[in-house]
Amino acid sequence: MSKFYRFLSSPKIRFLDNILIELEKEPVEQNEDYIAPKVCYFDSKPDKIFGSFRLTQPFIKEGKERLYFRIATLYLERENLISIIRVNPYTPTYLINYEGIVLVKSGGLGRKLFLEKWSGRLQRMAWIIAFFTLLFKILIDLNYIQPIKESNSDTIPNDSLNICPTESKGSKESLKEPLQKKLDKVQSDSL
Repeated sequence: MSKFYRFLSSPKIRFLDNILIELEKEPVEQNEDYIAPKVCYFDSKPDKIFGSFRLTQPFIKEGKERLYFRIATLYLERENLISIIRVNPYTPTYLINYEGIVLVKSGGLGRKLFLEKWSGRLQRMAWIIAFFTLLFKILIDLNYIQPIKESNSDTIPNDSLNICPTESKGSKESLKEPLQKKLDKVQSDSL
C-alpha cells in the first residue's frame, strides 16, 4: 500500500502531469524544443553566491532529457491524452487532446490512478460484505446461529426489574410460573 502512495508522489508521475499542464496552458501545436526544457529542468533555489541555476529532474540522467521526454510523450499518446504530429521526425510537435484537458482539470494523472485504486478496493469490500451477509443468512435459516432478538417476549411489562430467567430446552410453562408469582407479589404490594 505504501509503495503505491510513494509511486503516486514520485517525480515520474509529476513529470507526466507537468507535460500535460504545459500543453494545456496553450492548447495549440507546440514544438518539442519549447516544451522539453520546461518540464525536464527546474530552477534551483537562489543561492547568495551562485544565484539560481537550472537542474534536471532527479530521475533524469544528464544528457538523456529528450529521451525521457519522448518516452513520456509516447506513453501519453498511447493513453490518448496527447497527439504527436511527426512532420519533422527530429522535432515533433505536440497537441493536447480533449481527454488530456479533462484529466488536467480533474486533478491530473496521479489523482486518476489514486481513484482507480480506491475504486477497486471498495468494489472488493462490497463483494466481501455481500458474501458474508449471504453466509450469515444461510446459517440463520439452517438454525446454526440464533438471530439477536430486539425484545424478549417472555418479559412482563409490569415487572419493574425486567428480570427473565434464561430459557432452557424445557417448556415455556416452567418459565411463566416464577414470573407470575413475581407479578402477583408486586400487585399485592401496590394494593
